[in-house]
Amino acid sequence: MPPAPAQSSRRVLWISLGTIVIAAIAVAMVLIVVGGGSDETFDGPLVQVQPVVVTGESLPVPTAGAADNAAGLAVPRIDGKTFGGRSISIGSGDPLLVIVIDRNDVDVQAFVEDVVQWHHRDLTPAELSVVTVVTGPGRDTATDPVSSWFVREEWPWPFLIDDASGTAAAALGVPATPAVLLVDPKGTVRYRALGAIPSAQLAAKITAELGL
Repeated sequence: MPPAPAQSSRRVLWISLGTIVIAAIAVAMVLIVVGGGSDETFDGPLVQVQPVVVTGESLPVPTAGAADNAAGLAVPRIDGKTFGGRSISIGSGDPLLVIVIDRNDVDVQAFVEDVVQWHHRDLTPAELSVVTVVTGPGRDTATDPVSSWFVREEWPWPFLIDDASGTAAAALGVPATPAVLLVDPKGTVRYRALGAIPSAQLAAKITAELGL
């Protein structure tokens, strides 16, 4: 016997409400991830390219086979925005790990998977601030936005989104990624590396250079 009309209406209502709740949870999860674990909330689409302002001298590009020529220099202040438009900056104030990512670079995928697992194992020092500079061409026209890729990879840290010219990456002296920089609370670069540095080596450098 088919259900009475009132029962059918209630059943449709409950299904609809359940769908709305699930969708709301999914949206909330995306907002948390693309905000880098912050409490950022916003309306509208995520922006894959954002304006950047650099104050101070850019770091020199590394010289192949030589010691890092950025160590001991002041990191330039970089003011930018997240995917959702929240203001974020790189400079002095806290022990800082800067990770520069261009999804198009060949070694980035393996590096991202490695450092995400490092974080999930609770090995990231609580005192360490982490900022991810998202750079590279084609972000504003890609059919698979880089913000969506970071969500899938469960990336846990805040983002500073580079402009179309790669101004932030250039200010850090980074011609290719992945790249990492360690900056002390005074804003002095203690270590910089280009390439997919293993998370165990990165952890050792954080302890040696920043005492964490």
